[in-house]
Amino acid sequence: MSRFTHVPLRTLWFAAGTALVLAGCGDGNDGSGAPFNAEGTSSDVNAVSATFSSPSMASLAWAAGGIDGVFGAPVVSNSFGAIQDAASSTSLAASARRVVRSATGFNARTTTSVALAVLPAEVLGKTFEYNSGTAQYEATDRTGAPASGVRFILYAINPVTEVPVEPLAEAGYADILDESTATANALRLQLVSGGTTYLSYGVSGAATASGGQVVVDGFATDGTTLVNFALHNTYSDAANGTLGVDYRLDVPSRDLNLVYLIDVTQVSTPAAALGVDVTVSGPHGDVGIEGSLAAAGGQLTAAVNGAAFAVVTLDENSQVTSITKPDGSALTTPEYAALAAIWGAVLKGIDAFEDLLDPIDNLL
Repeated sequence: MSRFTHVPLRTLWFAAGTALVLAGCGDGNDGSGAPFNAEGTSSDVNAVSATFSSPSMASLAWAAGGIDGVFGAPVVSNSFGAIQDAASSTSLAASARRVVRSATGFNARTTTSVALAVLPAEVLGKTFEYNSGTAQYEATDRTGAPASGVRFILYAINPVTEVPVEPLAEAGYADILDESTATANALRLQLVSGGTTYLSYGVSGAATASGGQVVVDGFATDGTTLVNFALHNTYSDAANGTLGVDYRLDVPSRDLNLVYLIDVTQVSTPAAALGVDVTVSGPHGDVGIEGSLAAAGGQLTAAVNGAAFAVVTLDENSQVTSITKPDGSALTTPEYAALAAIWGAVLKGIDAFEDLLDPIDNLL
């Protein structure tokens, strides 16, 4: 059976989870936050992980490429100039290119006189099921799809092979709804299984005089823990192009909050200056990591409850060249591993935006 190419939806929790691992390993504390509790931290990590790792999420992740394929080529062609080649010198900046492309393309719709609808009229009200013979989603006569949207049947996934079990076993559905208005293009995706909505989020775009904004906001649950998220992405072509990424995630039942900020500034050469600011706060303590990257590399500083914990130096390819404590001494093996993990989360952070757009990329 064919397997659709996809990026796991679990990336969103990974950014929060690895940051909390660092919190559990650090011993710095200036009294500004709650005392760290390793056991409580691990519990929080596992809860957030489980929320984005449910079987329903796996079904959607596998199907994302096939769902997107139904919509064909992008409705609005994108032209975003030099920013397309931005910052090949850093992995993080390279990841930002798709964010820029999606933002500019989606927002471009609001500056034209086309009909205020993102979903093609021919798919409205239809249900699509996967055909193992053709290895693609196909429209059927099945009823139940929303009149203002389209429904895709999802299937149980083998957790080892990460492809649907055979014969196919239905595991729910994903509805994509068109919620466009006179001022913004908007879509909503809802993932339902067994009567429970495991994922619901909207994607909206609005143009500005010099750029635009794409907002992705909603919630995810594993049936036990609810995670709210809001991803705000702004683009401006002024001053050689800038991109702002503002991710916010909270878990009400655990009083846990994550704020993930990135700014990318295009400069005259094929590179970009990036600023990174990640903070996680909860009942088991606070952790933060901030700094900047440029064509020649950069430096990040990690803090635990406000007290400096480690300094990370990176080269022009965003590869770590040194990690030390603020006084220059070496970190312990667990501390080093935790810090390496959180930097991995920084590099993958923008993927959260990409993951949520995977099923609807061709609509953007």
